[in-house]
Amino acid sequence: MKVSNRFRIDLFYYQLGVIIPGISNFAIILVLKRFLTPQQFGFFSLRFALVFLLSAISVGWLSQSIVRLLAAENEKAMVLLKSITVISSVILLVTGSLTSIVLVLFFKDQFLWGILMIVALVSNGLYAIMLSYSQAAFKPISVLKGEFVRTITYFLLSFLAVYFFPLAAITCLWLAVILSSWLGILLLIYENKLKIIELVRLNISPFFKGYLKQLIAYGGPLSVWFIIWNCMHYIEKPVLMAFNSNYEVVGNYQALFDILSRGANLLLLPVSYAIFPHLTQAFEQNDAGRAKMLLRKVIFAEIILLMGALLMYGTFGFKVLANWFNIPSSNDYYFSGFIILANAIIWQMSVIIHKPLELGKFTSTMLAGMLFAFIVYICCLSTLPRMFNLYLPLYALPALIAGLAYISYISFKIKRLNVW
Repeated sequence: MKVSNRFRIDLFYYQLGVIIPGISNFAIILVLKRFLTPQQFGFFSLRFALVFLLSAISVGWLSQSIVRLLAAENEKAMVLLKSITVISSVILLVTGSLTSIVLVLFFKDQFLWGILMIVALVSNGLYAIMLSYSQAAFKPISVLKGEFVRTITYFLLSFLAVYFFPLAAITCLWLAVILSSWLGILLLIYENKLKIIELVRLNISPFFKGYLKQLIAYGGPLSVWFIIWNCMHYIEKPVLMAFNSNYEVVGNYQALFDILSRGANLLLLPVSYAIFPHLTQAFEQNDAGRAKMLLRKVIFAEIILLMGALLMYGTFGFKVLANWFNIPSSNDYYFSGFIILANAIIWQMSVIIHKPLELGKFTSTMLAGMLFAFIVYICCLSTLPRMFNLYLPLYALPALIAGLAYISYISFKIKRLNVW
């Protein structure tokens, strides 16, 4: 099968694997906005987003490492998988425990919610690892099945939680996150024909230190990269809360952010999923021509998509969102949505543009670019809202400016390093 045909087929399945759960995610937001009070929605959405932020920070770099390193380690795939799973579990437990202690002691969250948040974080992180293993093994159909089962289960359980148990809605929503993640994990274990008993008994000690060194060398800078990247897509919400002291405003902003960001991911995230294994394979086979061709086509398509998405949002998209999701139809939210949508697409585009550095293992250069972007972000976030009377769109603008700064930096470095 030609590479271009295989890429299109993989992209089709990854597209379905994001679109179907994405529709479910929109439905979840709609249900929660309808049945929870604005204060409840703002409270849970902020912590739910924190779980995904911490999951990406904790194991996002390890997920990327699986896709990059498995191409050169096919004979020891199980050793690599178990090594990364052990490392991920430890990091997730420590991160979750520290976060829950802070929320319980300083933000007065219930102790039970703190425990459930730890379990939810570990469950979501391990699911991400299994998803990346399926991606690295060129099994987009398995990814599709895993995403479908996890999100549909979460939607059904969330609806039951807020409809039948409104007094214990937060507790039940955390249980929904946990159960849906583990259903996804078990399905992916089955799809990849992994034998749990053999995996548990597998002795990784002779190889663990070597893999740990590889992961630190390659994934260490990536881990910091993921921390900064995810912080830039979260920090403005606590800042907004600090300035407004109103969970309802934060909840409406978070709902708009989730809808538009996930909407952009419906179209662009599958491209990243599909292209990375193919680029990795081409790089290992010294086939730079194939890799460059794929990159050019994808980047051009994303530029066209950016223009089309902004046009649709501006003409009729915001009105639909405001009516369906009970978001105030004011200019503040309208222009915030423009910036959020552009920001989501620009950052997804940057993930494709920096692939040559990632494949060449120039992850330190990627980190330097992200640090530069983060400095730009902090400077803008600390000045722009205050300069313009805390105008809502200016909380979203710093991440977009930082994304453009990052693309400029890495494009310059790719040419200078002559990666290909």
